Amino acid sequence: MPSTETGYNSDWTSGWGIKPASQYLISRSKEKNVIVGTEGYFGTLPDGLQIYTEGQKNLTVIGVGNNLEKLPDSLVNAYLYGDEVYILLNQTRNKLNSLDLTRLELVSSYPKPKADSLQLYRLR
Repeated sequence: MPSTETGYNSDWTSGWGIKPASQYLISRSKEKNVIVGTEGYFGTLPDGLQIYTEGQKNLTVIGVGNNLEKLPDSLVNAYLYGDEVYILLNQTRNKLNSLDLTRLELVSSYPKPKADSLQLYRLR
């Protein structure tokens, strides 16, 4: 495989961690209404997560953009409304400011082969 295409197997575009993250989110959606924001608007995230969670009641996946520097208002508002809110990001692309990071609890980290991981955070 050409070196320009290896990301599909081992880098942030590879999808490592999406399935176990979806399993956790599905289990939580049986207890509470779950909103999860993902990095990006299409592609591996959020579309990969939507594939695994298709048809699940009480679980909504939304894309919230790339290189986030602050928590999106849509996620904060969902939390204030009473929903259980998560954000799913690739570690190397996490640009959230330090104040917003203090509002997040790391639920799980899913390592990838190329010194990166997919991280699932819960807003608290």
